[in-house]
Amino acid sequence: MKKVLIGISAILILLVLVVVSLPFLIDANKYKGIIKQEVEKRIQGTLDVGSLAIKGLGVEIKNIVVQSAGDFKNKKVLNVGEVKVKVSLFSLLTANPKATIILKNPQIYLVKNEAGELNVTSLPKKEGQEAPPPEKGKKSGAMILPGLLLGTKLSFLAQNAVLQYLDEKSGAKTEVQDLNISLKNISFNHPIDFNVSALLTSQEGKTSFFEGRMSVSGKAKIVTDSFRKLKAIDLDTQVSIGDFALTAKGKILDLNTLQTDFAISTPSLSVGKIKNSFAPFKNYNVDGTFSIHGDIKGPLKNLEQCLVNAKVNLKLNSGQTDFEFKASLSEALSHLKGSFLVEASTLNLDEILPAKPKAAFFEFLSSAYAEVQAQGNPFENLRNNPILKGLSGSGKLDIKKIIFRKAELTNLAGDFDLNNLQFSISKLGIKAFKGEFAAKGNFRMDTAKPQYGLTTVIQNVQTNPMLTMGSPLLKDVFIGTLNANMELQGEGVTGEDAKKYLAGNGKVEIKDAQLKGLNMGEALKQKLQVLSIFAGSDILNENLESKINFIRSSLVIKNGKLTTPDAILDAMPGYSAKMKGYASFDKEINYEGNILLPAKKLSRSLASVADDKGMVAFPFTLTGVLPKYSFNVDVDKVAALAVKATFKSKIGDKIKEKTGLDLPDLPF
Repeated sequence: MKKVLIGISAILILLVLVVVSLPFLIDANKYKGIIKQEVEKRIQGTLDVGSLAIKGLGVEIKNIVVQSAGDFKNKKVLNVGEVKVKVSLFSLLTANPKATIILKNPQIYLVKNEAGELNVTSLPKKEGQEAPPPEKGKKSGAMILPGLLLGTKLSFLAQNAVLQYLDEKSGAKTEVQDLNISLKNISFNHPIDFNVSALLTSQEGKTSFFEGRMSVSGKAKIVTDSFRKLKAIDLDTQVSIGDFALTAKGKILDLNTLQTDFAISTPSLSVGKIKNSFAPFKNYNVDGTFSIHGDIKGPLKNLEQCLVNAKVNLKLNSGQTDFEFKASLSEALSHLKGSFLVEASTLNLDEILPAKPKAAFFEFLSSAYAEVQAQGNPFENLRNNPILKGLSGSGKLDIKKIIFRKAELTNLAGDFDLNNLQFSISKLGIKAFKGEFAAKGNFRMDTAKPQYGLTTVIQNVQTNPMLTMGSPLLKDVFIGTLNANMELQGEGVTGEDAKKYLAGNGKVEIKDAQLKGLNMGEALKQKLQVLSIFAGSDILNENLESKINFIRSSLVIKNGKLTTPDAILDAMPGYSAKMKGYASFDKEINYEGNILLPAKKLSRSLASVADDKGMVAFPFTLTGVLPKYSFNVDVDKVAALAVKATFKSKIGDKIKEKTGLDLPDLPF
């Protein structure tokens, strides 16, 4: 026994001496050229190494730079100032070798060129390009691993890395700081522990969708067969962004096609917590639960062939709100079928939405849409996507009550269908503002710009609360009961698209109407009182109300304007109006027409300018930007016509009295 211990001690001393002596006996820099040559045989790019030095049983490498030879303006792929390779002496003694590779502060560049190709996917040499010849007796296509590797355990650490993403077509640049990668016990037929984490933060001038610590962790097992051939990879992983977590369990069965069999799920996540990881939703006062359960089977390299089965459930419980969204997906991704159900007893948006939702959510949507547009026509990509093209489904909407800006909307219900990028709506209806809205139509996404057509019916809707909900500035500006029916067509999804392409025709009627601060009758009466020709008119002694019995007109929507070409207005007591003009999407109004008064209520001198129905027309204009406007009525023109008619009549009477002849019409 004593001799055995002496022998082991002698071996250990000898190994220590070898380890200490290695840096002096071997000049590692002699191997830089061989390493560079071997690596560049396998990549479409270059490898540069500053220096190599042996430290004990390890190696220290300085200034590693990997660059792509592809069509990229920015050629860099990887830049590392220092790499250390450490080998455990004890593991060598136990014939269970362990090594650790440490990258300190690496910079990783993920670049997409103008052709849409990523540098990391174009870096490995493809089949048919120059590559190392296969060993004798082995097939070139077989992934057979050396016996030594099967018994070796490696660990890989990348500390405080920086990942930069560059899009050379759009110029977009994103940077992820504090990226840490840990792979422990990398070996075959044994579980490998891995953890990748990074801190996602908002960039100056941009609203990020995710914020917080993102991590991917779990275990992976590389499985080989008895011939040392790579057979499969078992994965048990968890992806988390802040409090949002998702687990994936399954296998990659074929590395060539990435044939998978995965089950994906979440626990019942708290909406109140996970919203803090998604910047646009941080200020939303909402709580509830969210969950996903499903599986995917098939070759990920041919994603449209994969079979999917998934269910999503979202419940919101906040104050009065009791809301639920359910969705399911099934079949192959190339002809995916789905269904959804949205239902709620109450959805109180006043409780949920932040005071300034635009700053939180709509600003993000606007910037995201702008970035998507910078990549090219997003709808062209949509039309060419085989998964979205094959998607079909149906859905139902059933919300008993919605509260928004203190207004109550009830019985929102509808049926929806999607097939070949065409979305149709049937039986969509809602009760609101003491009336009802109904619509049906379709929305097409298989065209250059999305196109839509809608048939809408509005019955007995109160305009004042409707306009007030849209903007508090419009409170009490326009009061009335609205009835309308419209056929609408358009294309595009932005406000500017609506101004340019939205078109429609229909009929509109507003009963018991009143425009704040405007009493056409009183405004006209004040003008009449100034001119002596109107003295003695009965209209001057009447109390003219601002209330209008009804306004009826055809309605044409075109070029961002709601045009009424033939509006008729009826008011009490006894006056009416005809007008034409428009109200624009920018709240501009521009109308002109005539106020019609019965000649019998005016002075006798005005009877001569009445029409065949005994009405005298007073021209007016109504212009401005709501809620401000200007109303002007031209009584001087009517007075001038009446004076001329009276003068003509008196001259004619005198001439007839003297001569007995009727004069022809005078030219004034």
